[in-house]
Amino acid sequence: MRYLLLALVAGCSARALPLPERGAPDLASDAATVSSDLSVCGDRHHRGAVVLDAITSLDGSDSYGMEAAARVLVRFSLRSGCDLPGDLTVELSPGNATTAAAVTAYAWLGTVGCGAVLPVTRELTIASSHVGNPRLFLHDATTPNGAALTLHAIPGPVPPCGAVAFGGACVADCDCTTTGLPGALCLVGGDGQARCGVPCHSDTQCRGTPGSTCLGAPFYACGESARCRLEGECLREERLEQCHCTRPYAAPAPPACGCDTDCPTGSLCTEAGVCTRTCTGPWTCADFRAGEGAEACLDGVCVQYI
Repeated sequence: MRYLLLALVAGCSARALPLPERGAPDLASDAATVSSDLSVCGDRHHRGAVVLDAITSLDGSDSYGMEAAARVLVRFSLRSGCDLPGDLTVELSPGNATTAAAVTAYAWLGTVGCGAVLPVTRELTIASSHVGNPRLFLHDATTPNGAALTLHAIPGPVPPCGAVAFGGACVADCDCTTTGLPGALCLVGGDGQARCGVPCHSDTQCRGTPGSTCLGAPFYACGESARCRLEGECLREERLEQCHCTRPYAAPAPPACGCDTDCPTGSLCTEAGVCTRTCTGPWTCADFRAGEGAEACLDGVCVQYI
């Protein structure tokens, strides 16, 4: 069972619109506007899986609530100056007592201007409805005997589902359905406390939530911030707007490109010579709550949904 991480919008019957032809364009015919000299105009990228350096528990324990979301931190390394984080995918294989979760971290890998190797940390949240077993074994899908972690469910009875507000103490994911927020789960933060919230790694994922800000460690969840964002804190594809980082909608038709600087903000030039709106996970494209023009992140690329 393969699913996009945290794509848990109930009742969503959207389908992807046909994408423009992604074959390599005739760059020669666009020579006046497109430069293919990477040493002059930038880089070109392709999406590839990277090896995980570590999978660790977000709160430092080896346990999780049987009816609450399981949360870990995934660490990998990218080259500064040329590689950019992509999306995470999880393939679940339920067994008799253990659910195996094969984790793949993708990156948009460049070719020029690569510098020192730097660590990247991303949170990974798996809803209780996708686990269903007393043990969860997470492992790197790209290599045998790679990074791995086993979590154990906390034994004991679970009380009936409650009606918990956003940010309130919870026991199970179903406590958080009354928040009315897509993706709301019972989240244990690095402080060991479980609260109803929406997991995130960017402000764009927090649109429509109280505070509209993605809190970093130790919570990795949407919430209120005591200050406005600074321009340098936004992701490459985001812009600063009213104290928060957000991603504006852009028409999906991709122009031909020779390298990244030929593309609009929020897009990368792929090896096929096409500007592509890239994304790092669910709700990191144009706002899916907005109706017309809404996008979803599919295999690291923003696609328009209806």
